[in-house]
Amino acid sequence: MTREAYHKDLHKLREEVLNMGSLVGKTIGDAVLSLKNRDVEMAQKVIDMDKEIDAIDHTIEEDCMRLLALQQPMARDLRLIISVLKMSIDLERMGDLALEIAVITKITANVPPVKPLIDIPRMSEICQQMLANTMSAFENKDVELAKAVAKRDDEHNESL
Repeated sequence: MTREAYHKDLHKLREEVLNMGSLVGKTIGDAVLSLKNRDVEMAQKVIDMDKEIDAIDHTIEEDCMRLLALQQPMARDLRLIISVLKMSIDLERMGDLALEIAVITKITANVPPVKPLIDIPRMSEICQQMLANTMSAFENKDVELAKAVAKRDDEHNESL
């Protein structure tokens, strides 16, 4: 593999994880909106979207393993590949949690709510903002934004 093809593959890897992050963010929002509105059709779309998220995760994993095995990357490139691999694992899990919310929507759609959903949609907004900022920090190599997201996560964990 030429160096040009190698760098093209690294760029593709970055694009794949950014795409996955965007898709997961939308899925989280749609899952919570389906729960709030008791929208079974939207819930089903979220459930269907999980297959696409899983496929992207699988592609990223294969691409990472191929680059690690064939290129034996060093330093910055190795950190990038490992970071993308870890990010895809976390993003896939977030997608699974959105799927679970969608499943709950389908199960409870015909049951009257105990109380209005206020906290869950707000948590979803915070999650989506943090995910968007994380993806932006990754894309732009913005260390300060990444630190701000981590600090925000610590603040939310302390308030629990």
